[in-house]
Amino acid sequence: MTDISVSCNAGKFTGIYKNNINLFYGVPYAKNLTKDTQWMPPKKA
Repeated sequence: MTDISVSCNAGKFTGIYKNNINLFYGVPYAKNLTKDTQWMPPKKA
């Protein structure tokens, strides 16, 4: 296993390289739901 990191418009993410696969956990893809937004389309994080 090797630690890896990438940077993009959403920020910097750190993951691991294992068995020829890059693994990233906990990457946000939308803002958290609230009572007012639960039936609306997702918003960018």
